[in-house]
Amino acid sequence: MPLLQTFVAQGSGGFLEHNVPLWFVTCLFVVEMLYWLISKLKDWQNIVVSILCAVVGYLLVYRCKFWDFRLLPWSTESALMAMPFFALGNLLVKRITHEKIITAVANHKWISFIGMLIGFALTAWLGHQNGVVSMGHSRIGNNHLMFYFTALIGITSMLLSCVLLSNIKAGKKLENMFSSLRWFGKNSFNAMAIHNPIRSFVMVIVAMAFHTTDTMVSKTTSLSLIAFVITLIMTIIGMLFINWGNSRFSKSLKRKIK
Repeated sequence: MPLLQTFVAQGSGGFLEHNVPLWFVTCLFVVEMLYWLISKLKDWQNIVVSILCAVVGYLLVYRCKFWDFRLLPWSTESALMAMPFFALGNLLVKRITHEKIITAVANHKWISFIGMLIGFALTAWLGHQNGVVSMGHSRIGNNHLMFYFTALIGITSMLLSCVLLSNIKAGKKLENMFSSLRWFGKNSFNAMAIHNPIRSFVMVIVAMAFHTTDTMVSKTTSLSLIAFVITLIMTIIGMLFINWGNSRFSKSLKRKIK
């Protein structure tokens, strides 16, 4: 069954129980392939088709009763609903370059900072109003238009915070800390790929050590914190090991090519 789940790679329906976060990888692949097909259209056509994809995804999940479309392989229904985000991001960078965005934020730091705070506050409030959201399970809350509106505000706020953070002129100690954060950013895919199996293993070990169950570990703050710290350390070790393996493989490949 885990082998079959790996090929289906669906976030819903209890699939990928051995490593749930991997639903995102195949879903993103579907998004990129769909966008590649529509990227050759004019910009306004691109937006229209992306919105139509989202509408189709919504209808499949929430209006079609004859089959559960949340079980489509590679979370295709979630990929359809995610199309407007991917299209808007690509069109934004196409019309306004990354450098122009950084310059604009740098020239209006306080406005950007206040806008970021308001954006995060709105995201928290609107998100609470909209209820539970999980793209991996094709759940987009109580109000589907509010979901897209809230998500775009959150994305904009996060973008502003990242650009503002990159513009901070810090001392040497702070720069070293930012360097460490950059390392985590560059290795975030590896962290996503391995942290869930590690977490499951750690939860069982902590439960055995404290003579309880992994469910109680999740519900107990102190035990959850212990499990989190151990998971974080083991994930970092795993990321270092992957980088070491990739480096050895690259060197070996270069020698063979020579």
